[in-house]
This record gives sequence, structure tokens and C-alpha cells, in this order.
Amino acid sequence: MDDFDGYFDPEERKKILAIARKLRFPTKRFVLISCLPEAYAQSLHNLPDDDAQLIADIDLLLRPLYLLDDSNRTIVPIVEWLERAALTFPNFPEAAELKMFAEKAKARSATLIPLAEDALKRRLGDSLKKSLRLFYMPFLTDHLISENAQINVLAHALEDAIKSHFKYEKNVFVRELSRKIKIEWDDEARTRIKVSDHSVFEFVPFNYEDITWKTERYATGELSTCDYEIRRDDVWLSGRMLEAEVSVNYEKQLMTSTYGIDVKDPGPFKIKAVKETCWFLDSDPVFEQTSPYVVQGCKLEIQNSAPGLRVVFHDVGGAKLFSPDPEFSGSHKWDVISFGSSRSLDSVPVLLPEQGYILVMSRTLAGLDDSAEKGHVSPTDNA
Repeated sequence: MDDFDGYFDPEERKKILAIARKLRFPTKRFVLISCLPEAYAQSLHNLPDDDAQLIADIDLLLRPLYLLDDSNRTIVPIVEWLERAALTFPNFPEAAELKMFAEKAKARSATLIPLAEDALKRRLGDSLKKSLRLFYMPFLTDHLISENAQINVLAHALEDAIKSHFKYEKNVFVRELSRKIKIEWDDEARTRIKVSDHSVFEFVPFNYEDITWKTERYATGELSTCDYEIRRDDVWLSGRMLEAEVSVNYEKQLMTSTYGIDVKDPGPFKIKAVKETCWFLDSDPVFEQTSPYVVQGCKLEIQNSAPGLRVVFHDVGGAKLFSPDPEFSGSHKWDVISFGSSRSLDSVPVLLPEQGYILVMSRTLAGLDDSAEKGHVSPTDNA
């Protein structure tokens, strides 16, 4: 919440500091901060001077609106600290004042926390609407008040479509996605393709709800889900490997990997993923990637290491979503990636849900000749 200015005014803060000094809180500092989540308690830096330490602790405790403790319980750090202090010094008259301050902060948090979460969701919705207008419909705002009745009707219809489409219900967005794609042959006969995907990004949560992240692979072309060989599917959260729950819907030909991320602090959460998938090229010549999340900034590198293969890049869900580095910016053929070549691409500032790209792979004439020599039989030859 941008306008959150703390739970107490300056006079109340001075009163709390005076009580803490009188009761010599620094002598019980370890006991007092032990009620806080471990990661947050470690952020309270140790200082050599007791009074400076006390002031620094109080300032840091007053900053966050709320946190989640190690059991995913919503807490207000200053409330926990004041309540622990009252229990630590029960025989002093100031204990009653500490309880009073704790109750005041607790009552205010009950009002502010829901407002903060709603504000974050509204802010994202507004951002999505503005992004759509900016990237795809720059005429929309002008024509909402157009004197041309037909254009005015169209503009209002587009406005309604934006409102209905962008009900973003995710509790997280993706930031600074960096993805490296390498394409190579998996066998000497050049019938199976292997795609390696190395990705790094940040999940940024809007609230303290746990994140359920799902990756989906649809069977396309002539293949079913069991025809894709997953050689590697590793995901790390801040250096710790995550275990996936994998399910297959054979009716929809959909494979889903589900990862759970416990949100115990504001984040962001750094994710690293390495995936390797192999399949028969002629039965499915495409590789597509989109995201159900808003993605703020994406850098994409595509490397074609498959002799005799041509890779063509296409946007999904919009036009001019990605642009090449300056070396290829003036070429209208930058989207064709030949063997031994690579492309570095930058996305527009914000990719909206279900936007991304698709790679279409096909053999060159030389590649077809090489495959025939190696014993490959094309679908045309079987006809």
C-alpha cells in the first residue's frame, strides 16, 4: 500500500521508544525478536550501540503492513513485538501500555490489509488495460468521443471487450524473464528433434497467498502426450530444487506439472528452470511458448544447432511483440534462423497473458538430401 505511513504517529512512536528504554529492551532483544519469522528477524541488523539498535529495530518493525510467519499466518511485526514485550515484562505498569499499543495496531491492520490487497489487484488491472491500448489500439481513447457514430460504437465495443477480457485473477506476475532455447538433432538419422530451454525469472506476488505454478504441454500435430520424451525437467527456487506433481489428461492430450511455492515474505522469488524435450520432427514441427501470467520484460535467445534445419519465429497473441538486436533490426528476414545462427530478441515492456511466440521448424533442401542419405524416409515418400 503506497500511502501506508506506519501504525503510530510520531508521538506514539516516541512513547514506545521511551518505554523500551526504561525497561531496557536491548537486554532482552533475542527474546523479543524470536516471535518474528526467521528470515525477517535476520533482516534486523546487529549494531554495536544498544540505543541505536533499539531505534533501528523499532523503525524496521514499523515499516511492513504485514508479513506471513513460518506457518503462513498473517502477522503484523510491530504487534507481535509489542505483545511479546508485554509478556516479557509483566510486572511493570508499562506492560498495560504496550498491550494498548498492540491492540491499536491490530485494529488498524484489520482495515488496511484487505485494502492493500485490493489496491494491488486494481493497479494491475489498470496497467493491463493501458498496455493493451498502447500496444494494439492507440486509436481507442481518441475515438471514444468521436463525432463519427460508427467509429464511436466500435470504440465503446472495444472498451467493453478490454474490461471483460482482463479480469486478471493471478496473485503473481513474472518479471525479468530470460530464456535461452537451443534446437538440435537427437539422433544421427535426424528424425527426432531436441529442444533445450534454460529460463531464469522472478515471481513477484501481490499478496501473501501461496503460489501454485503450472506448466502445461499440449500434444500438437500428429503426436499424443506420450510421444514427447521429457529428458530433463528441473526447477529451482532460490537454489532449492522444487518437486513437481505431474498429471496427464489423455482426453485433452495435456500434460501438467504443478509446483507449489510457499509465500512467507514479500519476494520476489527467483526461479531457474532447465527443460529438455525430444520428439519426432515430421509429426510435430512446432514449439510454442505462452504464459498465463503478465510478464514484465522478456529476453529471448534462440540457437539453431541442427544441420539442415530452418527455424522461423512468429509472435503469438499480438504483432511485433519481440524485436531483434540491432544487428538484425533492419532486416525483414530476421525471423528466419538458419543452422549455426542464433537470434537475441527483446519483448515489448509488458507481455499480456497468453502472449508469446512459436517456432516453426522445417528441413532445408540440403537437409532433406542429408536425411535421405542417412536413411530418413519423409512422409511424402510414404504416400
